[in-house]
Amino acid sequence: FESCFPPRQVLPNRIVKKWKKWRGPGISGKRVFYSAEPLPLPVGTHHGIISYHLHLKENHFRWPVWMIYCDLGKDIRIRRKPNPDADFTTAQLTSVHLTSPKKFACTIFANPQHLRFKAAQWLERFGEVDVLGHSVNRPIFSKMAIMPDYKFNLCFENSIIPGYVTEKALQAKMAGCIPLYWGDPAYRVDFNAKSLINIYEYDCDFERIFATVDLEEVRQTPLLNEVPHHLLSHLAQFL
Repeated sequence: FESCFPPRQVLPNRIVKKWKKWRGPGISGKRVFYSAEPLPLPVGTHHGIISYHLHLKENHFRWPVWMIYCDLGKDIRIRRKPNPDADFTTAQLTSVHLTSPKKFACTIFANPQHLRFKAAQWLERFGEVDVLGHSVNRPIFSKMAIMPDYKFNLCFENSIIPGYVTEKALQAKMAGCIPLYWGDPAYRVDFNAKSLINIYEYDCDFERIFATVDLEEVRQTPLLNEVPHHLLSHLAQFL
């Protein structure tokens, strides 16, 4: 198994040399590549690929990032210690989470992309928006401890790629927020179409969003209709 992440305790300037050594002629058996990030996939060089990709079919298993945050099976355990931001049960994914927020909106990110700041400024026309995270020197300990205080969460994917769906909208929904999501419209493959608002499809026009979208319907719609238990059997077949 190989991935887009380097081995632990390997210095950056030695990573390429290390991987070349591991990929030498002495390797035998099947080679499977895993990538959670929107990076080029080594199609044709590996026997199989596990990734977020939506349209890659042959020798490929789709396991987008958000699914890593879900407890899809009793035997699946990734973390040694429970993480309230990353371990969600099957019941939570199909339930409605209602809170009594006292604040308008927040956005939490570490990647200081320009559009994320601009979107927060545009949203400020309708209420106060708290910008949190390492990008503004306002780090937080837990998203799930902060976001239930807000009605909206402005959450951006790092890239617009069909199938690239991370934990951003999932965490907002589990916290009881209305996700103001920025991502590829193909999120509908994974989530209920009315469980969030994709501001990418509205060109970040919040005036049009608030004038045309039924916010209460978004708040009352669960993220998933049913838990994708079948994925575990598909993964077994792939392996």
